[in-house]
Amino acid sequence: MTRTFRAFMEKEDLQDVFTRFQSLLPVYYTPTYSDSGPVTWEDITVLPGLGVNTRGEHIGNCQLRIFPRQTSCTWRSYQCLSPDNTHTITRHTTLCDENTSAVDIDLGGLYQGEVLFPTTTGTIRYENEESKKLFNALKKCFRRVATTTVNGYFIGPRTYKNRKTYRFCTISIHSPPLYDLPIP
Repeated sequence: MTRTFRAFMEKEDLQDVFTRFQSLLPVYYTPTYSDSGPVTWEDITVLPGLGVNTRGEHIGNCQLRIFPRQTSCTWRSYQCLSPDNTHTITRHTTLCDENTSAVDIDLGGLYQGEVLFPTTTGTIRYENEESKKLFNALKKCFRRVATTTVNGYFIGPRTYKNRKTYRFCTISIHSPPLYDLPIP
């Protein structure tokens, strides 16, 4: 069973959410993919890219997974072409059937100072008690920090205050503004 939610939040709003979340549950974070082997973080709020979108796309900006601290993460290695297509490299991923107690985050953020992309949080293993606990606790933190909800998107307080300066882009920088989220 799958569950997801989305939120438009500036860096400081995201820091408030994850600070609250990390004080409730012992967790750690991993990237979904890594070129340098297994990587983990105990505190997501110190990631340099938190609240920043570098791609101008909603999906694939910064994909992370949250695990309960008492759960180990399984990594799988595979071969693929390098970004410049000149040689083969080894990549690592946490997208393995063994990782049943995880919640996925695709971090959104500010692109070029004026376009905001949403953070999407979800789990495909909602029937797993640990995944359900993580997902529900994180959703509650987003809900508590958010000032309002528009069309199902949580909107952070700083984000809402600065809403007139942003384009709330739901898909891609290249999609027509018709697909943007209007914030009253």
